Amino acid sequence: MARLMMNYIQFEFGLVPTRVNREDKAEYIEALIQSREQDSADPFRVFMLREHIANLRQEITHFQQSQEDLPDRTGGQKTPQVDRKGGQKTRQALLELIRANHKITSTQMANALGINRSAVSKHLKRLQAEGLLRREGPAKGGSWVIV
Repeated sequence: MARLMMNYIQFEFGLVPTRVNREDKAEYIEALIQSREQDSADPFRVFMLREHIANLRQEITHFQQSQEDLPDRTGGQKTPQVDRKGGQKTRQALLELIRANHKITSTQMANALGINRSAVSKHLKRLQAEGLLRREGPAKGGSWVIV
């Protein structure tokens, strides 16, 4: 209910609703009081602008950290995009990805090759049936072994 009221107040001041951090709630209330006392929305708008900037910086930092967790694709061997789902070229590209990272997921493989995950799964099953690949450990958290 408090969140809804905060959004309503921000809307009344012509602001885009912004999340107010728990530790900043006292400053939020103080900005509202100052706005009432000064008969001006400026103190509240300044506070909300600072809060919005802080939230955006936090989101940017979170995004940058998530990008750092991805495999480095800037250097080293390049895995080619495959033009079609079928064929030896796709299975070869999958084996190259697995050689580079034996814990790679089918979703990561699909993203790297530009094909959907179900196509990757079919190719992996075929590689396993041909005896070229096997899975060790659980489905989640296991690893691929090239035979």
